[in-house]
Amino acid sequence: MRCAFYEKEITPPIGSGIPGQYEEGRYTTGVLDRLYAKAIVFDDGKQQTAMLVLDACSVMTDFCKKVAERVQMLTGIAPEQLAICANHSHYSIPNGEVLGVEEDTEYMAVLTRLAADCVLLAQQRLRPCRLFYGVGEVCGVSFNRDCVMSTGRIQTNVGPTTPGEILRLFSENDPALPVLYVQDENDKPMGALINFACHQDTVGVVQYSGDYSSELSYCMKARYGHNFVSVYIPGASGDINHLDLRARKENKDYQRPDHRTIGRRIASEAIRVISEECTPVTGMPVKAVTSYVPCLCRRASQEELRHAEAVVKGEISRAGAMLGARQAEILLRYEDMMNKTGKVTEDVPVQIFRIGELTIFAMPGEMYHQYGLRLRAGCPGGKSLVATLCNGNYGYIAVPELYGTDVYPVQLCNSSYLEPEAGNKITEKALTLACQLCGNDQT
Repeated sequence: MRCAFYEKEITPPIGSGIPGQYEEGRYTTGVLDRLYAKAIVFDDGKQQTAMLVLDACSVMTDFCKKVAERVQMLTGIAPEQLAICANHSHYSIPNGEVLGVEEDTEYMAVLTRLAADCVLLAQQRLRPCRLFYGVGEVCGVSFNRDCVMSTGRIQTNVGPTTPGEILRLFSENDPALPVLYVQDENDKPMGALINFACHQDTVGVVQYSGDYSSELSYCMKARYGHNFVSVYIPGASGDINHLDLRARKENKDYQRPDHRTIGRRIASEAIRVISEECTPVTGMPVKAVTSYVPCLCRRASQEELRHAEAVVKGEISRAGAMLGARQAEILLRYEDMMNKTGKVTEDVPVQIFRIGELTIFAMPGEMYHQYGLRLRAGCPGGKSLVATLCNGNYGYIAVPELYGTDVYPVQLCNSSYLEPEAGNKITEKALTLACQLCGNDQT
């Protein structure tokens, strides 16, 4: 087995817009942490696969296609063998959003080249290596953000002044920390893939940052050397962030954990896992498979459209909605786009890597944590990483029972448009593909 890491700075110009909040006028004023593209390439002598992870809130489908084409031209690695993933930092590259900041097209054109170059530069550094895998746990920094209220509503990110009490969280969260650690043939640390399920929206200032994954990287370099590359992979965290909503609701002096604290907590546990929990990843095959799952696109009813139009005109208040009137605006923009395109279904990509006995799930969208748990539990061989926000922008993928409630991630717009069964469909497809790859290893 050979592999290699490479990281390349991609910090944009000051003054570009930052996506992730649906806010107009959200432009950078400085750099809190430099932004990076990070790549890892695996090679078993017959096949090469690669993962490219960007400090980005999301990666758009057209951008992924352009990067994949350039990667293939430069390296020979086919698009089916390459996963392109965002680490979901809300303080990162200006690739635009449905309402609020616009894409910086000049920067994104350059980034297409820089991101692809990162994969090439990793490929040029391939050398014999040994892989180790372990799973830790980080508690107290991530929480489910959907709440069942005494008013009968289910709401996302309940604030201190929200009417009613929090009866319970809709579900728990996922504190697991899977780690893939890589050494060269001389036992020198090379890098690691570190997988955790929590929104990266913890900074709170309008400056560029990779959020807590930036602090994680600093800590890992301090421990293993300046050339050590830690690649943070966002787990299934569509319903998980860093706010303890029950504590915030009950305690007016509540202080949320900052990104430095969270990054250090994750780094500390990752270092412990590497030292105490990791076992060798055996087997040589490097394989990948990509499949597309057709999912229906949701559409608004006539009643919903009339209501949204009345909100935008100021005839009706949406004060109780998480995004207020913007929720109506983004619904109308979505419907206008769908009327123009005539799209009925979306072919959603599901990608599986098999690295020896390790399975890496490269999944689309902001999946709820229940799907991540199912993927890890059903993974053949038990060793797995679950990456989300891969290979395009497919929005939130919530569990079916939440559709029809007031939780923000199911409100119809460009960031939540797939049918309620989409999560189940793509999860089952991913597990089927993983089993097929595992079976091929043994035949």
